[in-house]
Amino acid sequence: MLMDNQEKGGYKYDFRPSTRMNALVLPFNQTHRDPVKQELFSNKDFRIALSHAIDRDGISETIYSGVVKAYQAAPAEGSAFYDEEFATQFTKYDPDKANKMLDAIGLNKRDEQGYRLDKTGERLRIEALMDQSHVGERTDILELVKNDWREVGIFLDIRIVEGSFMQTQRLDNNFDLLPPPGDGGIGVLDSFANYAVQNPASTWGIGYYYWMSDKNHATAVEPPAHVKKQIELYRKMGETASQEEQNKLMKEILQISKENFYTIGTVSSLDEGVVIKNGVHNTDTQVPDSYSIASPGPMRTSQLWKESQ
Repeated sequence: MLMDNQEKGGYKYDFRPSTRMNALVLPFNQTHRDPVKQELFSNKDFRIALSHAIDRDGISETIYSGVVKAYQAAPAEGSAFYDEEFATQFTKYDPDKANKMLDAIGLNKRDEQGYRLDKTGERLRIEALMDQSHVGERTDILELVKNDWREVGIFLDIRIVEGSFMQTQRLDNNFDLLPPPGDGGIGVLDSFANYAVQNPASTWGIGYYYWMSDKNHATAVEPPAHVKKQIELYRKMGETASQEEQNKLMKEILQISKENFYTIGTVSSLDEGVVIKNGVHNTDTQVPDSYSIASPGPMRTSQLWKESQ
């Protein structure tokens, strides 16, 4: 619609690149306060099964007219850290395989509606919290994932909530799934929360982050050896000014992430649309849309100027 009405609206519709690698990622909280869910969400085969249960071509066709592709939570093609195998692993839509894997890990009993039961005999309910300000594209993707997972007996409950409630739940480590867009496609050295415990945005391992920051934190969870290794590598990155050494250490971090498959991706991210009013000059569509560089700050907005009427 915006492209069709450019002349009538007196503007130009352009695009600027995005540094994201994913439209939406699904980071199960592997440090959950509920021991039953912590054990399940920490099981790599559980995550692989649910990844195979997502029809990513369906997401692309339904929401993006087929212009995006299946993509995991992995560095984008334009990144120096791009790894095709990492980006595409477990993206094949295969509900039969997903069903077999879920049965094999002990989720082989179902209730009358066909939903799987956890080890306590209760329906496995996965709650995804979404900030009400992000209703739209993100919730559309979640609804399609919900339908796909229903086909393999997994109940995804999508709750639209106020942003401060989400923040409270995250800081209290009291959530199943907080699905964000996938940062860290480009600029991986600055934004790698989807690949290792970097900051509170690493919701797949929030308890591990607290452990890294303060082992005595009320919600700290001691991480497994592979996560500890990443923390060790991360700290070494801060001890060197060598770009070459930092890249080497990051590649090791990413290899561990690839092997352990922390976060499920959906589809690749689109470039960001930009509306430029006719008569406005010094606009820059080359500066990426990126949280890590505080867009649009780097485009020097103070130098924008508009023709007088």
